Amino acid sequence: MAKRYIDTELWNKEWFQELSVKEKCLFLFICQNCDCAGVWDTNFRQASFIIGEKVDKTDIDSINSKKQQFEYLANGKIFVTDFIAFQYFKTKENYLNENNNAHLGVIKSLIKNKIDYTRYLSPSSGAMDMVCNKDMEKCFKIYEAAAKKILPLNFERRSRAVLEELGEYLKETNYDFEYFKNLCQKADELGVIVNSKIDFRTMIRNHIGIMNGKYQKKDRIKRAIERARLKDGQT
Repeated sequence: MAKRYIDTELWNKEWFQELSVKEKCLFLFICQNCDCAGVWDTNFRQASFIIGEKVDKTDIDSINSKKQQFEYLANGKIFVTDFIAFQYFKTKENYLNENNNAHLGVIKSLIKNKIDYTRYLSPSSGAMDMVCNKDMEKCFKIYEAAAKKILPLNFERRSRAVLEELGEYLKETNYDFEYFKNLCQKADELGVIVNSKIDFRTMIRNHIGIMNGKYQKKDRIKRAIERARLKDGQT
C-alpha cells in the first residue's frame, strides 16, 4: 500500500476553503489515487461512485479557478502539478535524483506521460541552466525520426550526464537543428564507430568526425594505405 504525505495546513488555506465539499473530496481523491508522479488515469465514474456525487471535468476546472492544481495531459490523464515537489522535495536539494531508486519510478512515469521531467532534475552549473528543455526534447525527436538503424534512445532522456553533454553540443553548434538532423542521418548511414554501434551519446561526442566523413570505411582504408606508404618512405 502506497503512503503519501498529507498537508496538515490544507484546511487552513483560503483556496481550499473556497471549494465545495464535492470539490474538496475530488481533490483529495485524485491526490490519493494518482501514481507516484502525480498522474491520475482519469476515471470520473469511479470518483463519482466513491465520493457519492457526480464529478467531471467541470469540477477540475472549478478547482483550478481557485488555484491551479491540475494539468490536462495529451493522453487524457490529469497531472497534479505540485505533487512531486510536495511528496519528494523534503531535503535541502529540491529536485529529483536519478541515483535515488525511490525517484526512478517518478522519472519513468513523467517520460511515459510526456511531461517535461527535466524541470524536476538537479540544476547544473554547466549546460542545463543555459539550454531550454524543449530544445533537448526536439533533438531526441529528430534522432528518433532520422536515426532508425542505430541504437534507439533508452536512458538518455533522464541521464544527467547525457543532458549536460547535449546542452554543450547545442551551444557549440549554435542550436542548428538542421545540422543535427544531417548528423543523425549520417550517423545512421555509418552505423558503427571503431566496431561499436553508434548511440545518441557517441553521436554527439563525435559529431565533427561524423560530419566530415572521418569514420567512413573507405576513408579509413585510404588513411591506412597512406600511413603504410609514409612508414615505408614512399611518396
